[in-house]
Amino acid sequence: MSDQLSVLFVCLGNICRSTMAEGVFQSLARKEPYSELVGKIDSCGTSAYHVGDGPDERTMATLEDHGITNYVHCARKVDASDFDKFDYIFAMDRGNLADLERIQRRKPSSKAKLMLFGEYSGTGKTEIISDPYYGGVSSTSALWPGSSRACRRRWGAGAIQPRTMPLNSLSPTAIWVAQDRQAAGISAMEQARRSSIPALT
Repeated sequence: MSDQLSVLFVCLGNICRSTMAEGVFQSLARKEPYSELVGKIDSCGTSAYHVGDGPDERTMATLEDHGITNYVHCARKVDASDFDKFDYIFAMDRGNLADLERIQRRKPSSKAKLMLFGEYSGTGKTEIISDPYYGGVSSTSALWPGSSRACRRRWGAGAIQPRTMPLNSLSPTAIWVAQDRQAAGISAMEQARRSSIPALT
């Protein structure tokens, strides 16, 4: 069994919110030396409305505006097997969460930790990521701050260690300072050891 952690992001149609979250997380986790610590990263939807489609063009434009230009995805619907494949499953809103909880109740032995994406936003409160599908470009652009903040502050790849410690046993600014610390000769393990953030259990 791989020691790498796996993460799945889930919204309704898998073309706006979950794809943006996946794109942001990939941009952080795929960089050395963190690519060896984080394995499978994916997103999906609770509905089959857009199965086979690419991300919404507004989502892609927002990612590209922030320097993420290599994100590729084909929408799919969540499957019960995802609860055995992924360590963490993040829902964008309470409706998504309720749908996922119904699936998980049929798989009591599954390994996945299920939670709201905005629960660990770093703002002191749970943020619900609302569906921007029927809004304009500004509605989709508004997803960026919450997606980026949650990825960076709570479970960014900066100090993740493969299965040897909980997912968010890391400094809240780990992503921002990871490169500087690495340059200074401080390893990812040492970054995590110095963290004072409580473990996600």
